[in-house]
Amino acid sequence: ISEDCQKITMDDKQGPRSYNFSKVFAPNAEQYEVFHTVCAPVLDELINFNKSALIFAYGLTNSGKTYTITGKVILI
Repeated sequence: ISEDCQKITMDDKQGPRSYNFSKVFAPNAEQYEVFHTVCAPVLDELINFNKSALIFAYGLTNSGKTYTITGKVILI
């Protein structure tokens, strides 16, 4: 993972390959960091500015996609 957290470089049979992203999270990234970086800004636009929004989460069953999108439930 690059220092600016926007590129992953991996070696395969054909040599190193790089992939660019808007943001790459480290394997030990906390749910809080992912939620506030990815989901919170989209939800803010949806709720406060009445804009359409889509968050597409892809991954294995029970890997935490819904939890990451919805964040931690806080009872008031």
